[in-house]
Amino acid sequence: MALTDPQKRKALQEFVQEVYTGDNAVPATFTKDEIVAAATAIDGWIDANQASFNQALPEPFKSGASASLKAALFMAIVERRFRG
Repeated sequence: MALTDPQKRKALQEFVQEVYTGDNAVPATFTKDEIVAAATAIDGWIDANQASFNQALPEPFKSGASASLKAALFMAIVERRFRG
């Protein structure tokens, strides 16, 4: 299910704070509208590909894990891949 507008605003606020501030900040090269458009596209991609993601999981995890647990594992793998 797609994020609500308040959920999307919170996610974007956390993203901007994490990426564009602090010791490891990167230069801000995108406008707010560009980031919002990218976030909207990502949210849509997740909705469009949920079934494919679930089908890729092996049993018994596929049928035994909750959607929240599957998402938590997905996020852990993505974070490790991109943060090293």
